[in-house]
Amino acid sequence: MSAAVAFVSRTGVESLCALLEAHRNVEDVLLVTRGAPITDPDALLTLREETDASISLVTGPDAPLFHPKLWILEGEDETLDVLSGSGNLTDGGLSRNREQFETAHLDEPQAIDAQWRRFAALTHGAITLEEMLGSVAWKEWRQQMPERRQLAKRAKKLDERLANSAPKNMAKAKEALWTDLWALHKRILEEKLPKPDGDTYNPGHFRLELEGHRGVNDPVHIVGRICRRQTKGFNVIRDSGHWELTVESLVVDPDKEYHELFKGKIRELSERRLEEGFPNWPGPPPSSS
Repeated sequence: MSAAVAFVSRTGVESLCALLEAHRNVEDVLLVTRGAPITDPDALLTLREETDASISLVTGPDAPLFHPKLWILEGEDETLDVLSGSGNLTDGGLSRNREQFETAHLDEPQAIDAQWRRFAALTHGAITLEEMLGSVAWKEWRQQMPERRQLAKRAKKLDERLANSAPKNMAKAKEALWTDLWALHKRILEEKLPKPDGDTYNPGHFRLELEGHRGVNDPVHIVGRICRRQTKGFNVIRDSGHWELTVESLVVDPDKEYHELFKGKIRELSERRLEEGFPNWPGPPPSSS
């Protein structure tokens, strides 16, 4: 197994050791990582002692630029299993964070060679852990770690303070938006709006958006995507005169608890579209707040 990973922590090493213990057929482990913070130098020593892994470090000016997360497992049958994504060799990167990974099983020589060339390019210039041990850079790295841990704790507190400053009712407002969007979908179906060709309008694309088939499951983003351009569904609803069946009508209603989630362009587009498309539109109601 060969891995090129930017950051390594103690908890990440513990997780990797457990995995290697559970899969004893994984041999000849090579890890290339950044030879500088945030990587924990003591974690690297633990990994070497517990697994006999070969460890190399990207150091110097190249270290801040080293940011891959690439794992290659070479099988006895000369195939490769490749894992690449966003997670580092940390507890968060392996289990807690919202990371993304792709896997690939390769058996064609050209594809396999391409992966090894990629690995070689990423890790070019790395030195072994043994070369690093005892150097001035190693001593400086370890001496800095207590101060850097304190800085990390301070950064975590700042992150928590920032997260706690977010609107408390955000989740409630989005839930209300979900409810109104699905209710709107149901009302459109019940109205049986006629299309220009005489068929009944079925808001299938709208339903796919709500079900997350287009890769987005945040209602604010879904509404924004729908309202950025005038859809065919809007034209059908416009021709029927039912302005209250448009997504735009939800955006411009100041009494909706999610009204403040929509800013600037989306709100302006929605209001202008309703004004131009529906002579009977009374305009947004005055806010009751």
